[in-house]
Amino acid sequence: MEESVENIIEQFVDYLIPELTPYESSLYLYLLRNSYLRSGNTEIRVGKRTIAVKYGKGSRGDSTNYAHISKILKRLEQKGCIKIGDTDRFGTMYKVMLPKDIPLVAGKINSKMPLN
Repeated sequence: MEESVENIIEQFVDYLIPELTPYESSLYLYLLRNSYLRSGNTEIRVGKRTIAVKYGKGSRGDSTNYAHISKILKRLEQKGCIKIGDTDRFGTMYKVMLPKDIPLVAGKINSKMPLN
């Protein structure tokens, strides 16, 4: 892994979290942890139902449903956090962008936005 975990977490907390909803943040972390932080590869193939089961509980204590996961993934793609690829019987391919490679974050890093 070329990017240190410390830098990734720092950029995530300082620059990306303010741009994401709590659901988006937690799903992004789930994908990041199961791709780059686990294997050093930014791509992961996983099914939405698998994500829903492993992602955690919803506000009412139930597993997050498939439709909700789909909406969150689409919003993460719109914000440049992930790229959604092809789907096959093993799941959908997601490319998880490191925080420094997400336009929302890169702009803040490049402008050296002061941290509070």
